[in-house]
Amino acid sequence: MAPERFEAHEPAVGPAADIFAWGVLITYAGTGSTPFAADSPAATAARILTQPPALGRLPSPLREIVARTLAKDPSDRPTAAQLLDLLLDTGSHGAAELTGHPDLRQAAENAQARDPRPRDPQARNPQTRDPQARDAQARDAQARDAQARDARVQGARRVGRRRVLATLVAAVAALGGAGAWIAADSPERGPDASGPVTSLKPAGSGKPAPTVRQAEGRVLISDRLDRPGRWEAAEDELGTCSFAGGRMVVTAGAGGANSCPGPEDRVAGDQSVAVTATLLEPRSCAWIGFRRLSDALGYNLFLCPDRVTLSVDAGDTRNTVTTVRSAIFTGGDHRIELRLEKGVATFSVDGVRLGTGPVGDRRLLTGRIELGLEIDGRGERGSVAFRDVEIRKL
Repeated sequence: MAPERFEAHEPAVGPAADIFAWGVLITYAGTGSTPFAADSPAATAARILTQPPALGRLPSPLREIVARTLAKDPSDRPTAAQLLDLLLDTGSHGAAELTGHPDLRQAAENAQARDPRPRDPQARNPQTRDPQARDAQARDAQARDAQARDARVQGARRVGRRRVLATLVAAVAALGGAGAWIAADSPERGPDASGPVTSLKPAGSGKPAPTVRQAEGRVLISDRLDRPGRWEAAEDELGTCSFAGGRMVVTAGAGGANSCPGPEDRVAGDQSVAVTATLLEPRSCAWIGFRRLSDALGYNLFLCPDRVTLSVDAGDTRNTVTTVRSAIFTGGDHRIELRLEKGVATFSVDGVRLGTGPVGDRRLLTGRIELGLEIDGRGERGSVAFRDVEIRKL
């Protein structure tokens, strides 16, 4: 049952509940267990209402798509039409690959045709009244979509799940494919982009930047970081994570970077991350990783003595989204807030908004929150302290 089925007002239940059920079904098919399995119906209901889904070994990008369909808030789930587009635009497949399955291809095309999102400038022309002309425009637009998708996936790693894709497309097409389209997130910058660079004076000099809003939304993860809890102590060749003086201290040595073992919860949709951080040694940069799927895939916010940088790891490359030159993050404790809203990340320090950048990589719809550090330049050692982390659903 979708979470809204537990509400007192039955009219609150709508098509989004079917999307939730689809996510449960695919999780069971892919892992052999439902995502909220528990020992009793009451315990299962409690997990549905309060816990993130257990997705086992569902592979990426299917895992991220399914996680979106299992969002607690119905408005955070994709519509059937959006879900179909996500499955046909996974970075490994295109609609053209359904050629060997004419029945499934026809179902996908029918579902996409019912999508009210304009796919072609002519679709906005009210003078196009002829049904045959509209059908021809729809077919042309779908062909262009298929070609564009195929062009984007050239050179991408292929995961060989065509039969799985065909089954998933059939399931989504059966849901109907209706519903309004929400504008896609801003596209990621290309691998050769260095990102814009802006500057901001330290606090207290010049006109202050605008302040951000106070914390809001539902708390998903909260940890004072004064002892092992959601984040754990660790020691390996990269460095250490320990708890002392009411905070978590992260060190890194010759490897140049280190992160502490934290919660495996994957957070999707609009969210905020707030944490207090301190640079304990020169050339240390505090690191907040978000929507992290692996060591090589996810977003980064680096807070260094002379700048703050938003970047994205995409396989073997790290692409800078934006850099703000500022000495605001020096000398003592600083409260950092990162907000992800409608495909845009906004970051602030001590209530001063420093900058924004797009976070629209469609592979990174959800992911883990990580805390750590990176050594700036050729520093041989670095350390950073964190305390009072709070992650909220906006």
